[in-house]
Amino acid sequence: MKATFIFYNVLENKNAFSIPLSILSSCLKKAGHEVSLAIVNSQEKITKESFLSRLSPSDIFGFSALTGAFPEIKKLVLWIKEKYPKSLIVIGGSHALLDPEEVISSPGVDAVCIGEGEHCLVELANKIDRKKDIYDTKNFWFKKNGKIIKNQRLPLIEDLDTIPFLDRNLFDYYSLTDYKDGKQMVVMASRGCPYNCGYCANHLIRNLYPNKEKWLRFRKVDNVIKEIKGILEKFGPHERVKFVDDTLVQNKKWFEELIKKYPKEIGLPVDCQVRPNELDLDTLEKLKKLGVDRLEMGIESGNEFIRYKIMNRHITNEQIINAYHIARQNKIPAISFNIIGLPFENFDMILDTVKINALARPSWAKVLYFQPFPHTELLNICEKFGFIKEYKILPTLFEGSPLESPYVSKVQLDFIYSNFRPLIKLYQIRVLWPLLDIIFSSKLFPYKFFIKISPLINLKEVLGAKFPREIKSIKKLILRRK
Repeated sequence: MKATFIFYNVLENKNAFSIPLSILSSCLKKAGHEVSLAIVNSQEKITKESFLSRLSPSDIFGFSALTGAFPEIKKLVLWIKEKYPKSLIVIGGSHALLDPEEVISSPGVDAVCIGEGEHCLVELANKIDRKKDIYDTKNFWFKKNGKIIKNQRLPLIEDLDTIPFLDRNLFDYYSLTDYKDGKQMVVMASRGCPYNCGYCANHLIRNLYPNKEKWLRFRKVDNVIKEIKGILEKFGPHERVKFVDDTLVQNKKWFEELIKKYPKEIGLPVDCQVRPNELDLDTLEKLKKLGVDRLEMGIESGNEFIRYKIMNRHITNEQIINAYHIARQNKIPAISFNIIGLPFENFDMILDTVKINALARPSWAKVLYFQPFPHTELLNICEKFGFIKEYKILPTLFEGSPLESPYVSKVQLDFIYSNFRPLIKLYQIRVLWPLLDIIFSSKLFPYKFFIKISPLINLKEVLGAKFPREIKSIKKLILRRK
């Protein structure tokens, strides 16, 4: 049995890496099946001929679909079905979990995976290989002769050690940005997030499962270390390990064991994510023992009303500023993640996000536009209060806001987005805050002009910034091109 996965990459980074597809590839290969990969970047103008030339005949064509990518994926599905009408087209991923009815009803789609796919996809592939009936396979909905067959959703996989390591050969490993920018390996040691942020679908997906109390799961520490050793043996020396878990410090017992074993057996510098409310001096000391030399934390909004009442993130401004202060005092660069364009958010509230970054002084700040995902509380709010006239989600989180807000104009949003880091630099001069607020809030302010010249403004800010290690490579590249 042969499967072809299509990775529709919505990131600005063209050499990105899909953990879900890499895991599924490992599962299928371990069961004796053949797997290939085709990549489509959202920024390329893909044609039917160009896309189909990347494919070869397969029994299964599979997508892991994000909500924003699904409109484009539907187009690709039709092209595949036209050329390979007998192949099974399967859609999984977060959008399939959130809205299986939409996915299975889409023309050309034959099956949708409604749970974790590692075990059930192997079962499906085995049935195809042995020419057995597939339509009773649990964790899948199927479309057959115009009718939809809805099978039972399986419980969460509680023992993550039963899942094979990522198939890092599925992608061109040495061309991946994570590897090229500092020889960084990406590792995921857990699944699930315990929080209930209103803009995130995480808790909605958690509540789908009969054993939802097992949502937050960690692989055994020895299993994680074994994977890292295997990567080093297979792909050669790396400079660092990036843990992409939602938060690495939630399971205290597991974290203590990682601190005990990782430095002795691996010893590479570590990059990981934590929430600001999780980072105190004691936790930071433990992270330093682990080898952490860079942190990533979500500020999301600098306005406490937006953060508490709209985003359901119960973190105070003081906790945020203190977390970055602790990191800076210990000379650990800490990146911030931010979201703008939320419902009820006005221009002053967005400036609050700039200001809290100015006070926190992250080593680097990233900003994205808010997108209302299906069935989330914030989508309900957007629809109830008229922020969305017709539901539409954009393919990526950096292409603009889909909301129609009476509180802030799209040009104001785009101005903040385009000049986010330079604005943080300006607002670090605290005495200028009243004057800057007046200037940037003025109806006469030339927002469009500053959006247009933002690449030049950001270039100057980039060249003068103090960088985490991998971002230094961007600085060197710009200097070489000059």
